Amino acid sequence: MYAFKSGRALVVALAAMACSVASAAAQQKQANQPALPQTPNDDLRLATELGFEYRLGPQWRLRLDSQLVLDHDISRARDLQLRPAVEYALTPNWAVVGGYVQYQPYTTQIPALRGPFQDIAFGMDFGHLSLANRLRTEELFFDTDGALLVRTRYRLSAQHPIGDSPWSILVSDEIYFNLKTDGTGRTTGYDRNKFYGGLVVDIGRGAKVSAGYELTTVEPSSGLNEFHTIRLGFAFALN
Repeated sequence: MYAFKSGRALVVALAAMACSVASAAAQQKQANQPALPQTPNDDLRLATELGFEYRLGPQWRLRLDSQLVLDHDISRARDLQLRPAVEYALTPNWAVVGGYVQYQPYTTQIPALRGPFQDIAFGMDFGHLSLANRLRTEELFFDTDGALLVRTRYRLSAQHPIGDSPWSILVSDEIYFNLKTDGTGRTTGYDRNKFYGGLVVDIGRGAKVSAGYELTTVEPSSGLNEFHTIRLGFAFALN
């Protein structure tokens, strides 16, 4: 059992309230407007992220990550992503993760997806520079017609502190490949690339806040070339 300190509890409450208010406001605005096309090219989005981590022991961790996405120039609630997982550290540098993900849409123009995922992660430090590699595989089932999407994602990220401050710079690049696309209407092979740059600040007691910009470039046959996402994240280590 554990208890939140009052400061951490306040930050968690504010972060959760921000996600709820953004979701409710977007849904209300969407209800008062006519239906929009599925996704405009060069769209501007907002992704609010909330993550929790709890150590079960020296090698085991429980994780819960969520992400609420607003699209159509931050005017419509697109979907909510929930990703509970268990992590096992093989060595100080290597870890494996297994979990479940659900993409729950707020609009009927987007199908719901859900299924298991698996990660292999490797991290290393070069002085103050931290590099992290992650290979993720997802098996996603569509709710509408039983379609199946199997894809793999590789992400390389680099983080470096800014002097002696609690701030650091984070840069990452992630590439997606579709391995199996039964009934999805998508093509196998390269799907998209995400490049991110932002700042992370350690606010103490296991809590971090991040903010940055992400450019997503999508395979042209999908009819969507790229979109831009402002990302705001809150992460908490509970023990």
